[in-house]
Amino acid sequence: MDVPTPEPEQFQAQVLTWFDQCGRKHLPWQQAPTPYRVWLSEIM
Repeated sequence: MDVPTPEPEQFQAQVLTWFDQCGRKHLPWQQAPTPYRVWLSEIM
């Protein structure tokens, strides 16, 4: 079975488009991103 592999740039554009349309942008650490909040969100 031959599955096409998308180019990295095409995949990146698709992910960013999806995030613009469907991504959660109202999480507390996204409103005022400080290094501590970003770190905390990564380890949760």
